[in-house]
Amino acid sequence: MHDFNGKKAKIIQTLKQIDDLKSGVVKTIVFKNLLACLDVEIDDTEFAEFQTKLGLIYQGQQYIKYEVVLR
Repeated sequence: MHDFNGKKAKIIQTLKQIDDLKSGVVKTIVFKNLLACLDVEIDDTEFAEFQTKLGLIYQGQQYIKYEVVLR
């Protein structure tokens, strides 16, 4: 992935503010919604691969390691 025309830093900064525990993990739906608001698209196949490799489920909710995905 590339720098999303300068949006990458803004995405990481926003997600770090959402990530109260500073765990590097955020709900998958929050991640997808933020990307959609910033008009950043990730191919569905590629995102499914990220979710498989970098995702986890906690109390029935899907989470993703956002910093790794954005690298």
